[in-house]
Amino acid sequence: MWWTYRVLCDSIGRHSIHEVFYERDGRLISYDRQPVQVLSGSGKELKQLLQWLEAAWELPVLQMEELEATVIAQNSQESNRSYDRSQTVSLEQVIADLQLEIAETSTPLQDKTIV
Repeated sequence: MWWTYRVLCDSIGRHSIHEVFYERDGRLISYDRQPVQVLSGSGKELKQLLQWLEAAWELPVLQMEELEATVIAQNSQESNRSYDRSQTVSLEQVIADLQLEIAETSTPLQDKTIV
């Protein structure tokens, strides 16, 4: 998943900037219904945030109603889709695989620090 800031326009013509979330293949997942707040912990972070918000204007403005309809349709398709669970791996197997991977890539110094 990845996200970006996008300018949205609502049904009465108001513009606001929102976070929009996508699958890695570019399919829309969802968007934050609340506009982005310009608030940050430092001046440097605030400057970066403002640059990202300004970059949102370089992309096409999205219509909020169309975006919402797309999200609803996507969610409906996802809930109706049956998933292939033949490749499901247990949590225990994932942990064992990770421990094996750590053991194979560890140096003697790293072995002493792994708990």
